[in-house]
Amino acid sequence: MDAASKKPVTKKAVKKHKSGLKNLFGMPPISRDEVYKEIFEQAQSFKINRVKG
Repeated sequence: MDAASKKPVTKKAVKKHKSGLKNLFGMPPISRDEVYKEIFEQAQSFKINRVKG
C-alpha cells in the first residue's frame, strides 16, 4: 500500500518508477539477483586466480 494515498501499489506504478530511475541515472536499475551473481562470480574468479604463498 502506498502510505500517502492508501492505495495498493500496482505493477504499472512500479514500472513507471523504474523508468524514472533509468532516466535519473542514465541506466536501467539492476536486480538484486544480478548483483549477487556478479559478486559470486568475482569471488570464484579470485579464489581460482589468487597466488598461493
